[in-house]
Order: sequence, then C-alpha cells, then structure tokens
Amino acid sequence: MNKFIWRTYLIATKFETNTRGYLDFTETRMCWSKELNESIMRIYFEVTDLETNLTAHRIRFHTKFIELHPHLAHISEQRLSDQRRVIVNNKLIPEVRIAQMKQEVESQIENNSSVYVQSNDSLRNNSLSNDMIDAQTNDATTFSQDTFTHSQITHSP
Repeated sequence: MNKFIWRTYLIATKFETNTRGYLDFTETRMCWSKELNESIMRIYFEVTDLETNLTAHRIRFHTKFIELHPHLAHISEQRLSDQRRVIVNNKLIPEVRIAQMKQEVESQIENNSSVYVQSNDSLRNNSLSNDMIDAQTNDATTFSQDTFTHSQITHSP
C-alpha cells in the first residue's frame, strides 16, 4: 500500500471513530449510586413482603421505583431486576446494611398493616352503626305504612 492511500485510510478511520458516538446517538453508561442501590433494595423488600411473595413482583417493583424516581422512567423492568441481582451478587451493599433495611421495611409493613386493620375496624363499625340506623328507619317506615293502611281500612266509607 502506498503512503498516500495509507494516510487517507488513517484519516478516514480517525474521522469515523470520532463521529461514531455523535452519529449513532450512543449514551454513556449509567452510574448507579449507593443511594439508588439502597432504594432498589428497599423497594424490592417492600414489594415482595420481605421476599415472601415473589409472584409477579417485577411489575410492582418497577412501578414503585418509577413513582419514587420519575427521572429514571426509561429504566426497564428487566434492567431494574438485573441491577438488584448485581447488588446482591457483587455485595455492593454490606450484609449488615441489608439486614438493617429489612428491619426498617418490616416495621414499616407492620405499621401499615396496623393502620389498615384500624381503618377496616372503623369502617366496619361505621357500617354496623349505619346498618342499625337503616334498620331503625326501615322499622319506623314500615310501622307508619302499616298504621296508614290500617287507618284507611278502618275509616273507609
């Protein structure tokens, strides 16, 4: 190969290499911060009830993650699950911190369930009292209708 062709080839290759990122719209890799990784694990524990309910958890996992981090809406369910697996396999978060997060999520779940039970009890009590009021109203209405019918019958010409 003569020097002119070789120089032209090198210039063209260098130009293509420099512009490839611009032309292909490639992006830089996302850097997962410690806070994001902890958020992923915390959300995972919440959604799976501390890893006891893994049925169809990826959709709920992704939805909750996007609610908390709307700027990362481009992250797919698969990528989010992959990142959780990377965190666990590569021990990006120490075991002690994961255990601490599990305890925090457990207490949060217990608080939410007690609030849920209390709200259900209050709803149940309200519905019982409403049922009792409705029953009393229905009895009074029936009584007044019976009286009206009886008076019509006794006073009819």
